Amino acid sequence: MKNSLKYYYNIYPNKIFKNSNVIYFYIEDIKYYLIPFNRSIDDLNALIELTNKLYLKGVKVHTFIESKENKFYFENGDQKYVLLRVNTNENEKLDIYDIIKFNNMEIVNNNSKLNSATWITRWENTVDSFEKQVSELNKEYPNLLSVFDYYVGLAENAISYIKNIDLKDRQFYLSHKRIKFPLTTGLLYNPIGFVFDYKVRDLSEYIKESFFYDSIDEEEILKVIDENIEYYSLDDIKLLYGRLLYPTYYFDLFEGVLNKEKTEVELEKIRNISEQYELFLKELYYNLKAKYNIEPIDWIVNKE
Repeated sequence: MKNSLKYYYNIYPNKIFKNSNVIYFYIEDIKYYLIPFNRSIDDLNALIELTNKLYLKGVKVHTFIESKENKFYFENGDQKYVLLRVNTNENEKLDIYDIIKFNNMEIVNNNSKLNSATWITRWENTVDSFEKQVSELNKEYPNLLSVFDYYVGLAENAISYIKNIDLKDRQFYLSHKRIKFPLTTGLLYNPIGFVFDYKVRDLSEYIKESFFYDSIDEEEILKVIDENIEYYSLDDIKLLYGRLLYPTYYFDLFEGVLNKEKTEVELEKIRNISEQYELFLKELYYNLKAKYNIEPIDWIVNKE
């Protein structure tokens, strides 16, 4: 990629590094990423406008670099690439409070091309797609398939739960397609995954990620919600609980296994604490119910 950097940007790094499909390098101690971009050009234009506004407001997001051709991407074969400048210490560890602060920045947009608040449709399509794939797998992935019906059941619970919430005319807030744990500034401020969604999207995904890959309990979550109560309406809390029901962690693993990017071994950790997660959802429901009039999932609240 050195030739592409030279040709499109007049940039001559002494050395470039590669991590997975991401290339990075340094110019005068400033880090840059050369990243495949698989979203639409409309998305790219919206992200450029958004990141420029954020940076001018003092938010140290990664910013897009324009090429000699006055474009913010170039093509190599069928793949588009973008060049990003890193504007912060990307290894700084963040926590749940940083997510809440980020999601509640005064950047609300109900008309953005980056809107992603179509959970029900996407969840239903995901379930349908995986059910079709399962019917064609035979017994190639026995461990993955042994719990498939259970996680589809959880997904259907989540879909039904969200369908009972009035989502008309709700505002959308800056969020991420995926939040991973541990969370760092490099992940939070990377615009490649920026979307606009309901404000609890990132919070719910962080809770799930931290539960399955570290530890978090309902008392900690309630403390966070109590301390930020002004940010959350009753419907926000319902959306949070509904999204916690949806097993993103399983479907991501399922897809990763089918794409040969992950192995079934990773399923064991999820399976080993699935009952603990059910109890977590039960306790969280009762604690939330004390302050918010949210509906139960019967089999969860009745779990012994």
